Formats: sequence, C-alpha cells, structure tokens
Amino acid sequence: MSNLKGKYAKLRDDLKKAIAAGILAENNHIMEMRMLGRMEDGGTCNFDAASIKLPRWNTSMVKQAAKEAGTVCFDWTLFGSKRFVFEPKTRCQGTPRSLNAEAMTKVLRDAGYDAMDYSAMD
Repeated sequence: MSNLKGKYAKLRDDLKKAIAAGILAENNHIMEMRMLGRMEDGGTCNFDAASIKLPRWNTSMVKQAAKEAGTVCFDWTLFGSKRFVFEPKTRCQGTPRSLNAEAMTKVLRDAGYDAMDYSAMD
C-alpha cells in the first residue's frame, strides 16, 4: 500500500510512463538492429539516465516514488542546483541505454517537469 499522495503520487505515475517509453525505445532499436542483421551495443559504456529538478521536494518521498515506479534515483548537483537522476530499466549500455534515457526524459519533460538527460561515461 502506497502512502504517496499529491505531487509524489503523480511523480510515481509519470515515472512509470517514462520507464515504459524508455523500454519501448530501447526495444525498437534492438529490433531494428536485428532486422538489419547486426546486433550492436555501440557507443560509450555509459550510465545515461533521466534527471529532473524538483526544488523543495522531500528527498525521501521522491526516492519512494521512484521505488514504487520500479526504479531508483540519486541526487545530483549541477551548477549548484539539486536534481534527481532516475535510472532506466535496461540491461544495455551504449546506444540502447542512451535511447532509453532520452525517451524517459522526453516523457518527463512533456509531463511538465524540468527534465534533462544525465550523461556519464565509465
């Protein structure tokens, strides 16, 4: 039973939509590569993800929303502003993971969040 209400429940639900969109984008890429007769996980080994800026939001409630959505998040400070980074559901690295994260970011941005891609290389 969830105790999330209001904006935290909405965040959970929006994260679920973002995760689903990310998985779809990644799977579409993989299917396209298979149809072309190649399987690549090209690009840099990365930890790309979606991030959103949530000023004055309760960190533990944001992390609970992420958990209930099926992901995890961590804090990231960019130019003095705290952001939350939400990991995509993926077993890939490189291009498929980047496409997954970018799709997540788009869904979150379209839902009205101050969203941007988080990119990190190994």
